[in-house]
Formats: sequence, C-alpha cells, structure tokens
Amino acid sequence: MKPVEVIGIDVSYGAKKVLEAVSLSAKKGEILGIIGPNGAGKTTLIKAMSRIVAPENGEIYLNARSLDSFSFREMAQQVAVVPQGISISFDYTVRDIVMMGRHPYIGKLSSATSRDLEICDRAMRLANIAHLAGSSVNKISGGERQRALIARALAQEPKILLLDEATSNLDISHRIEILNIIRGLTGEVTVISVFHDLNLAAYYCDRLIMLKEKKIFAVGEPGDVLTRETINAVYGIDVLVRAHPLTGRPYILPVYEPLMEHRPERVVHVVCGGGTGSDLLYALHREGFRVSTGVLNVFDTDYATATALGIPCVTEAPFAAISP
Repeated sequence: MKPVEVIGIDVSYGAKKVLEAVSLSAKKGEILGIIGPNGAGKTTLIKAMSRIVAPENGEIYLNARSLDSFSFREMAQQVAVVPQGISISFDYTVRDIVMMGRHPYIGKLSSATSRDLEICDRAMRLANIAHLAGSSVNKISGGERQRALIARALAQEPKILLLDEATSNLDISHRIEILNIIRGLTGEVTVISVFHDLNLAAYYCDRLIMLKEKKIFAVGEPGDVLTRETINAVYGIDVLVRAHPLTGRPYILPVYEPLMEHRPERVVHVVCGGGTGSDLLYALHREGFRVSTGVLNVFDTDYATATALGIPCVTEAPFAAISP
C-alpha cells in the first residue's frame, strides 16, 4: 500500500492550466524530491496533495484511501505541510505555534496532556528553537520563524510530510541541520519536498520528480534524473554532472559559455593527464580558445573534463603505447 498516490491530475487556476496529467507515487519512508524551474507547477502539486487546491481531473490517494474522504482532523493526523513562509498576524509565542501541531489529537473541551507538551518540547529541540519558546513569532528572524513552522509539523507526528521549499529562508548551516533531521525521520515518515537547489535534492532525496511546463519530464533516482541532457532540456542551461567522490551521488556545476569576442584562430593544444589539466582546459574553453588535448587514456580525469566541454581529444587505451 502506497502512502501517497497521484493519478492523472489536472489543476487549473481559472483558465490557466498549471498541472496536466500528473501521476506519481511515494514509497513509505522515502524522501521524494520535486524539482523544476519556476512556474513548472511544483507548489501547486504540494497544494493538491494537501487539499488546498482541488484537481479538476484525476485522483489522489493516501494509503489507498481517497483524499476527499478524510475529515479535517483525520487529514491533519496523516499529513503535515510546511509552506515556503507565511505571515502570522497574531502575537503568538513560538511554543504556541508549535503546540498547534497537537490540535488534531486534543479534543475540543480537552487540554494538552503532558505527552503533548513533551512532544512539542522535543520538536523545538530538534528544530533548534527551544531557547525561543517564549518569544513572539513576530519578533524573531524569518529563518527562526520558518524553523518554528517546521517544529510545528514535527509535533504533528505525521505519516506524510509535505515541504514546499521549507528550508529556503534558512542559512546554509540551519538548512543542512533541518534536512538532516528530516532525513532522520524517514523509515516511518514519507517526505515529499520541493527543492530549488539541485545539489541538495541529489544528496537528500531517494527519488526525484522533474517537472517541466505542467507535466512530469523525468522520474527516478537522482543519478537517472539529474543528467546534463535533462537539466539542459528543462532549465535551458549547460552544466557538468559528476559523481561525488564520497557519496557517489550526482553534483552539478555550471558551465560558462565561451567568451566569443575572442578570435576563433587562437588555438591551444594542452598536454596533460591525471587531472593536471582540467582547470586549464576549463579556463581556456571559457575564454573562447579553440582547445584540443591528448594523448589521454579514456579513464583519465582530464579526458572526462575534455569530453564534458566538447574539447577534441586524442585518446589511447590505458597502459598502451601511443599509436602512430
């Protein structure tokens, strides 16, 4: 039984269609990342799965049960949502905000139990905001407010956690801290998160869904989705995609277009090997030189750099004599 299954949904805002024939499923305990350029429909997909917007066609199921059949309380016990950032009009304390995550479990005429308080305290500790418990949410930084919303979601003890760029307002240290916490939740909690940072998506996600112009363009493990070809097709930019030497996961580097004001007759042949020429090959290529290199063996780092940049390269098999 799949925690989340989306089957052929269409979503429109007025006459403008923003999602078309989108289908996906999330496995129990995985982190499923949603990526794509601005306007591709990422936020709308999160809103559809959290019942903020209703699809005009298609179905969404949570644990094989139609999303429409859940009461508000049942929904809140199953799904927690962390948006990009919201304005909070009332002068709530951080503890008040986090305690809202326990409302689905507290009866109308009941008070919070010691267990509810314990869960909230733990959520604040995980989000590193316990020291702000008594502070007004309107007198703390935007990043601290976002961590309070993340703590509220953790206090909800959801089976499914939906994140719409929930860490985008955080500095890099707190962003990594929160993503590590979310990574630690998996096993029981299914996480579906929108990412703008492709390198973070590659590192933290088990699978990725890449959207382009309202539709799913690619789906699979990060190494299958984040290729030079797919990124160019969806984002319109040229990049280098490499496997990280420690994790084996892909990481992405931008490729600058050659500065074409340089004259094309400026030709350089680089003799290198063992990674000694990669920086020079990249710099010469960027400056607009007509570059070639070799002789290199086909497993050499410099060969990988040359082929990625489209630089002509004379090659030879490893440990073989150079052919005439």
